[in-house]
Amino acid sequence: MSTLQPPVAANRDDLRSLLGALDPGDRAVVRELHLLRSTPGEAAAALGIPVAEVHRRATRAVRLLSRGARQFDAA
Repeated sequence: MSTLQPPVAANRDDLRSLLGALDPGDRAVVRELHLLRSTPGEAAAALGIPVAEVHRRATRAVRLLSRGARQFDAA
């Protein structure tokens, strides 16, 4: 059984590094969906892009963030 660990400074720095490596458009989608808790439709309207583009960018961003997080965990 795993327990959740509170974020520490190193984790936050790792996350900032990963987010900084994203394409600016992908980062904007992540911000809208995950930080502002917008729906894909709301994010699309706010960013002026189609909903399909929001989904494409979100999928790509989450894939890159997950891959990066696994690398940090392995280190």
